[in-house]
Amino acid sequence: DLSRDAVAFVYRQAPAPLIPALETGPFPTPLVESLNPAPVEPGMAEVWIDPRGRLLRLAIVPAQVQNQTAAPGETDWSALFRQAGLDINRFAPVEPRWSPRNYATVRAAWEGPHPERSDVSMRVEAASYGGRPVSFLWIGPWTRQVDASVTAASVGAGGLVFEALLLLFLLGGAVVARRNVLAGRGDKRGAVRLGAAMLLLQGAIWVLGGHHVTTPDEGWLLIAGFCNAAGMGLGFWILYLALEPFARRRWPEMLISWTRAISGSWRDPLVGRDTLIGIAAGTAVGLILGPIRVLLPMKLGILGPAPHAFAEGAPVNPGLVAAWLISSGVLSAFWVLGIVFLLILVRGAVSYGWLAGLVVTLIFAAMFLGGSGQAVTLPLAVLSMGILVAVTVRFGVLAAIAVETCRRIFGYRIYSSDPSSWDFYAGMIAVAGILALAYWATKTALVGRPLFGPSPELARGSAPDGAPASGSAQGPRPDA
Repeated sequence: DLSRDAVAFVYRQAPAPLIPALETGPFPTPLVESLNPAPVEPGMAEVWIDPRGRLLRLAIVPAQVQNQTAAPGETDWSALFRQAGLDINRFAPVEPRWSPRNYATVRAAWEGPHPERSDVSMRVEAASYGGRPVSFLWIGPWTRQVDASVTAASVGAGGLVFEALLLLFLLGGAVVARRNVLAGRGDKRGAVRLGAAMLLLQGAIWVLGGHHVTTPDEGWLLIAGFCNAAGMGLGFWILYLALEPFARRRWPEMLISWTRAISGSWRDPLVGRDTLIGIAAGTAVGLILGPIRVLLPMKLGILGPAPHAFAEGAPVNPGLVAAWLISSGVLSAFWVLGIVFLLILVRGAVSYGWLAGLVVTLIFAAMFLGGSGQAVTLPLAVLSMGILVAVTVRFGVLAAIAVETCRRIFGYRIYSSDPSSWDFYAGMIAVAGILALAYWATKTALVGRPLFGPSPELARGSAPDGAPASGSAQGPRPDA
């Protein structure tokens, strides 16, 4: 039974509305999290429970001034154990080692067997202030300590690669885009349309997935959300102006369906075809490589990456799921355009196109350096990035965006077929959305022909244009 340790439900409350700080990027933001806003105001509280409602963690910011005139009484630790579904008599008192997150006057700790797995030794740390509990920690061998000595190198070199690429795309792209504009090169109308579309999509992400309040502070959240959306639109505008003239000159087929899509030609068969190819390839990559990425390290006995939860609040907040789906598409579009920009730069320095693709693949795969399970994640990263680069060159930008979007949706997330699971509803919304997109792409690619069965022309006995009809006079056979 892993229900006690695999998944946790987190709830925060405060005397005043929680106003989180904005985190920029193509994500649902701002969101209330464990440390956003900072848990420093008196009366703030956070509780973690498992799927069965058993206490896992508690953190309360005590009152700034202690109003009690008499000495506080003894803390009733057994109440915390009851809420955690634990028998305090099976745990032996030990010296506390874990500091509570907030101020406390009394600390205590116990060790004992895991209630569902007796071979695993667990630890409970608790603290109180004025006789009232303010902290509770359920600690296992897998619980990670926050060590202040962690250096940037141990956090991961992949983060540095990510930041370097981001600066290259934005700052380097701004320099190249300026030269293109001054020289009269580039699809300026397409860049404006793309930037406006991304502004609207990021705005939709904020509306659907951001945290909102019913106080005047909502106005400041609106301003912050608009600034983030405007920044996203500007970034896409710069990057597209920088890469479009060079991509059109060297790989014109890469932009055909993409250009038609951003110009509004959504009924174009090529748009439908490339979207469908991307959905099929991305879904396959996600469903095959995603489980391997999580399960193979377990088989090899090494620490691997954990799967990402989607949005367990989907039954009460389906808008957050929709926001994450849109976010996956926006982020995928940015990275695919970044791949094209980098391909242009590298292709100018090497003699062969395949070598440029290999270099770009390795650079993007380097973003996974420093993570857990490197023996598995790095080869899989090279493979998935290689597929993405190959699709970009072979089928174009639109197909590559569909590949990366579906890879992110199906490769990293937890899905469940059990309606009682928190992950069921988010997964079903994601699957339904992708199926609807695939159906539209198929209908568009078929240009009015039925999805199943013969086309109307063949059913009427007529042949396609330029071919003789069945049973019509074709002249004498050569051997007649």
